Amino acid sequence: MTQTFHLGSWRGVRIGAHSSMLIVGWLLTWSLTATVLPEATPGYSEAAYWVAGALTACAFLASIGLHEMAHAVVAVQHLRTRTGGWNDGS
Repeated sequence: MTQTFHLGSWRGVRIGAHSSMLIVGWLLTWSLTATVLPEATPGYSEAAYWVAGALTACAFLASIGLHEMAHAVVAVQHLRTRTGGWNDGS
């Protein structure tokens, strides 16, 4: 049994996220909301800190996903160069 959520595919490359990313996202949101944001920008409501923390965590996790997709792009280009093609399933 896998702990990866299937998010789609790109040119035959499976895109997914491990379930641990939910824990990472929650811990990041909580730590930003509980300590970092109130100290850095005092005077806002607790709801504002939660929204800002959640948005920041989502942006961080999205950047990790984009970074990993860049690895896939390079791998596909490398395979095309080395093998003369790529079967993208279409």
